Amino acid sequence: MVDTLVIRPGRVMAREGDVYFLRPVGGGCEWTARAEDLRLPTEHEHFLALPAPVVPR
Repeated sequence: MVDTLVIRPGRVMAREGDVYFLRPVGGGCEWTARAEDLRLPTEHEHFLALPAPVVPR
């Protein structure tokens, strides 16, 4: 989901009523967003949110 107030993609961790708890895709601190402030990510946003591949040395 994308929080449209802060233009930040996140993974939904939980929901209580119309409040969603999101966490950055690569990990980090959770934040809350109201249901009306969320939307599905575009294909481009989804791609940008994916973690970078790890290249073995």
